[in-house]
Amino acid sequence: YLGAIEEFSSVLRTIYPNLDNQEKIVEYFTKKYPIHEKRSVFILSILFKEGIYEFDGEKDEYRTLIYYLALVILISSIDIDRSFGGGFQKTEEINNSAFRFLKLIVAGSVDGDRMDYTLRDGHACGSELGKFDVGNIIEHATMFSERSTGDFRLAFFHRALPSIERFFVQRYQSYKYLIYHKTSSKAEYCLQHLLLELLTLCFIDPDNKISRYFAELGYIHFQNNGLHRVFPIFSSGELHSEQMNQVPGLDDANVRSFLECTHTRLQREDTREKPCVERQLKKIKPLLKIFLRREFEHIYDPLKHEGVRPRMRRKILHLAKRHSLLAEEIRSLELEIQKALTRVTPQRHAALKKIDASFKEELGDDVQLIIGEQIPKIYDHSKAKIKGEEIYISYNGVEDGGVIKVRPINKVSTALSRMPELYEEEYKYKFYFVENSIKLNKVKLNKIENILDSIIEEFVSDFLNFTWSSRKTEDQNV
Repeated sequence: YLGAIEEFSSVLRTIYPNLDNQEKIVEYFTKKYPIHEKRSVFILSILFKEGIYEFDGEKDEYRTLIYYLALVILISSIDIDRSFGGGFQKTEEINNSAFRFLKLIVAGSVDGDRMDYTLRDGHACGSELGKFDVGNIIEHATMFSERSTGDFRLAFFHRALPSIERFFVQRYQSYKYLIYHKTSSKAEYCLQHLLLELLTLCFIDPDNKISRYFAELGYIHFQNNGLHRVFPIFSSGELHSEQMNQVPGLDDANVRSFLECTHTRLQREDTREKPCVERQLKKIKPLLKIFLRREFEHIYDPLKHEGVRPRMRRKILHLAKRHSLLAEEIRSLELEIQKALTRVTPQRHAALKKIDASFKEELGDDVQLIIGEQIPKIYDHSKAKIKGEEIYISYNGVEDGGVIKVRPINKVSTALSRMPELYEEEYKYKFYFVENSIKLNKVKLNKIENILDSIIEEFVSDFLNFTWSSRKTEDQNV
């Protein structure tokens, strides 16, 4: 842990030599630096210092260079002015935008990670989805430096454009038909909710079998002052030296193994004297059955055959008759509602909060409501530009003097320029209700359907009345 901070500080001060406040750097690393980035620095430090990946002779310098570049790429995303205050100048030897460019290779709009899982997911599922010419994209990738700012950008020669378009289309379809498949979505959301409920159990009762098992695996750390940490990075004062290099991780096999062990321990857990623990275990048991045994009778999806939008459309058409709205006005209203629910807006927050409260009030705590969002994976050039991840296409290649003429990809690709329109169209909410054998309880299922319909009708009615009153006010002002 301390070694990781030293490496972090060393590289940061190399880029910004007048950033000399070590206490401020340590405070930022421990309290503000994102946990996933922090763990990456920690793991890199271990790999380098322990010599796990070594090269012979002069190649060891290459190993050092790769390690240093990896650290700089991680650190290059830090907004120094906002995090530490202004006035910190970069060294002339290191152009930070170059390292930001290098980060695009592993975390950008067209990066190694996204191309890898797009190809791999379709192949693993035995599907034709996800196929595109990755070699063509890599072969025609290039970089350029803007004359005005000197910042480095990612570009591709025009011969790669068909492959890039196919990559984004295949990625979008892979999410729609594979990642967001109704069965895999159920399992995914149940797993997320299950882990949350298991960790909640550990906080409620640190002494039960499950909590102790989590602590043994290193997924949670109970401190003497009563505070707990989940997936901690330990400091030297908390672990013995021989345990310092242990970084708890979860892959598919580990998840299933520890959840099977958790399921076994639950059978032996005596909760008669602990009502709060018993209530928590009542939530956990059906989630375990769903994920481990695929017993889907414990989960109900009222939107399995249709999403929120078809139901909302029917309510809009029914209520719009009262206000004599035209067809184009109804379509406009539908898009406004969809946009309000898919973007981070007060209306969306209020709607989801109201849905959660309404179901809890009507169904009580016995039924768990899991709200999921299926976000379409698209390329939006305007959003990518804000993140510095936009893509450019070069038609003329490199001219004399090293000049390269480029155009934004959304200006030369109709498919990608229209792709942002799919965001509102394909954005979906999923509502999963979990209780032991809930699908066998017809009375409860009918109640869920009626509550959902009334909530949708009330929301559409409120939105319609607001829109109608606003339009009347505008007409009066005119």
